[in-house]
Amino acid sequence: MGGVSNTRTVKNGDSAWKVAERNLNPTGKQKVSGNAIVNEMKRLAKVNGCKDYNEFNKKFFSKVGGTYSVGNSSTVQNNNGATAAAAQNSKSPSAASSKKTGATTQTQSKSVTKSKTKNNTVSQNANNASRAGTFQPTYSKPYNPDALKDPKVHALFDQYNVPFKTRNQILQHVDEASRKYNLDPKMVLAFMQVESSFNPYAKGKGSSAYGLMQITRATGIDFCPNGDRTNMRNNIMGAANLLKKLDNKYGGNLNFMAQGYNQGYYSHISVNNQPAPGYARKVKNAYSNLA
Repeated sequence: MGGVSNTRTVKNGDSAWKVAERNLNPTGKQKVSGNAIVNEMKRLAKVNGCKDYNEFNKKFFSKVGGTYSVGNSSTVQNNNGATAAAAQNSKSPSAASSKKTGATTQTQSKSVTKSKTKNNTVSQNANNASRAGTFQPTYSKPYNPDALKDPKVHALFDQYNVPFKTRNQILQHVDEASRKYNLDPKMVLAFMQVESSFNPYAKGKGSSAYGLMQITRATGIDFCPNGDRTNMRNNIMGAANLLKKLDNKYGGNLNFMAQGYNQGYYSHISVNNQPAPGYARKVKNAYSNLA
């Protein structure tokens, strides 16, 4: 029997990635691969008349309170390739009661073994995650005019001995860029901390990367005002421009945004749930410390 077509309301913090992940894992207890989430975003984009999930993300999640369609619920695939509806039916009392007594006993025995195996697997995964430094997806947030007033921001500047004149310029330009591209100023500062430790004249080793946000010559041409990355304001504006495009490209998933920033907007980022590369982990940690 087919599912029922329905709509949902956009909540604060929603993105194409986040709603696709929620569709596949409504309880938050399943493991869903990044590829499955991307496929679900593509499906949702098609259902809502968009050419791709970037357009879907931009069109439907730019403001809270709008609605979008999830289509026929029976077409939502879970991580094992079976439909969510089919998975639910397989667990129903009526389905279980239709089996013979012998089969039920065998199923119960398998269930106990499976439960033990699952518990061991969960424990092992937790240990592996701890060693590998994995982390749950962190999502970008919209612009907050009060973010840069947080004492943590100024404590961070003190930690890096940033002169007052320089920090005031940084705060002014970060606020302007974040407001223009609707980004969390703290996220921009997190990238800045990892990239240059707040040194306006930092130069990349073996590359053309320059400035607070370590913008390369090619990236500067594509994203900075007038193609100029050497000016502090342009350097930050170009980085914010790039981050916004990555935000749209990856549905606000900070892990993939960081990989894209580090490797280049046009590079291919493998969308999977492998442990985050060191750079992405540094950005996430810097962002978390400012939260």
